[in-house]
Amino acid sequence: MRGAEFHLTQTLRHTDKLRETYRKTLTNHNKATPQLSNTRSAASFT
Repeated sequence: MRGAEFHLTQTLRHTDKLRETYRKTLTNHNKATPQLSNTRSAASFT
C-alpha cells in the first residue's frame, strides 16, 4: 500500500507542476494577445 500511496503523491505533484506551467503559459499568452491586437489596429490606421 505504501508504494501506491507514494506513486499517487508523485503523480499529483507532477499534475500540479503541469497545471502551473499551463497557467503560466496562458497568462503569458493573454499578456501578449492585447499587444498583438494593438499592433494590428495601429497598422490598420496607417
